[in-house]
Amino acid sequence: MAAEMLLRDRPAPDTAITPAVASVVVGASLSGQFDRATTVVEQAGSARRESALLGHVHCFSLVMAGQVAEAQRIAADAHRKAVAEENVAVTASRSMLHGLVANAHGDLTTAVDSLTTAARLLEKHDPYRMLAPCLAWLASAQAMSGQRTEAQHTLRRAAEAPTDRLFTPLFGLSQAWTTAAHGDTTLAARQADTAADTAKATGQYALEAMARYDVARLGDPHTAHRRLATLAGTVQGPLVPTMARAAAALARSDVKGLDQATAAFTTLGFDLLAAETTTASAAIQNQPVAVPAMCQHATTPLLRLTPALAELTTRERDVALLAADGLTSTAIGNRLRLSARTVDNYLGRIYQKLGVTNRRDVTPLVIRDKPCVPSRFRPS
Repeated sequence: MAAEMLLRDRPAPDTAITPAVASVVVGASLSGQFDRATTVVEQAGSARRESALLGHVHCFSLVMAGQVAEAQRIAADAHRKAVAEENVAVTASRSMLHGLVANAHGDLTTAVDSLTTAARLLEKHDPYRMLAPCLAWLASAQAMSGQRTEAQHTLRRAAEAPTDRLFTPLFGLSQAWTTAAHGDTTLAARQADTAADTAKATGQYALEAMARYDVARLGDPHTAHRRLATLAGTVQGPLVPTMARAAAALARSDVKGLDQATAAFTTLGFDLLAAETTTASAAIQNQPVAVPAMCQHATTPLLRLTPALAELTTRERDVALLAADGLTSTAIGNRLRLSARTVDNYLGRIYQKLGVTNRRDVTPLVIRDKPCVPSRFRPS
């Protein structure tokens, strides 16, 4: 309300308007009230044109709303302004914008590079305390591209940076993706679900929806899809309804639903999410799939899905993939907080389901670039 009151009571100095408007835009975006966020940004007038912060929060709002193309246009405008002014704050904002848009597109290499640049600049000058959320987004991008050690280090830096409690769910999601990068998608899905509960408790329904869909992406669509269906009627825009349909399709192994989700994600510009539903559909049908070039550095659980992995539970997938990476039962147990004996029991069930007798035969079934497939997985 503070920003709306300032805008109604004009004239007011831009120095007062900018932080108030930014706060409203972020809050409205996290709660899924994108129309309100857009109205407040438009009413900011000259403050909007002059402030790198308002450009950033407007772009953030558009990404949350699923309007990636418009967010990309604003990010490009911010880039031109940063180059012209040679301003550290503007350059940091531009790099964050570019990183957020690239992450939404699935271009994780660009996302990591841009967010790394933004974090380096924000360490020198961070008037709006954006370093912590920047590092959280960076950790997630690193984790999704398989940079496990880097993601863990970045997450520790994020925890040490001053921030607003508003971003607590975001840090929980970063932890979830970092956990998944270390091979424990079962725990990661629980962490994402906790982050979603935190967002729900604070009315951040758009962020909750993203967190619920991350639960589905991390291997537990059954927990996520019903709440997502409810959120689809609460959060404005086309993105959350698409996530709800995709999660339901993942829960039911519904090929038609996954293909429809792929088309919708592609239209919205969320190419990584589209690549994931494409891969899941192909795995269910035991068909080959080509991951888009910009997403080829991503190593999310759904992108690693093979026909054999589709036959397994989430925990069995964790064990199978770690075994395929060459870890011993003891090492796998340490990663997953299980005893070596429990790991061996999981391996026994995996062998039985996949029709093999040892780890060596599991590897080509669960690693995508080794397409050796036993007869039960070959098309008839």
